Amino acid sequence: MAELDQAVESLATTAASVDELVQEAELWLFGRRLPVDRALRDLSRKAFASIEATALEVVNSELTADKLAHILAAVHSSRRDRVGGTVLE
Repeated sequence: MAELDQAVESLATTAASVDELVQEAELWLFGRRLPVDRALRDLSRKAFASIEATALEVVNSELTADKLAHILAAVHSSRRDRVGGTVLE
């Protein structure tokens, strides 16, 4: 399990989602003939949460109050060349 945990942590750095990470880890397990779906999903969620937290820290460290206000105004503004709705919608 420790080896699987290390592999999943490593795979998490390039995964775009938990589901993609699970697929990569399944391939890792398949190569070692170790099918452990529940443990794999738990490790994948943990590893991906760590990557998401790190990404959020990076974004928050660069996001000033002025930048946040500008972003929120932009996504809540009316869409161009369309009737009704905001950019976010």
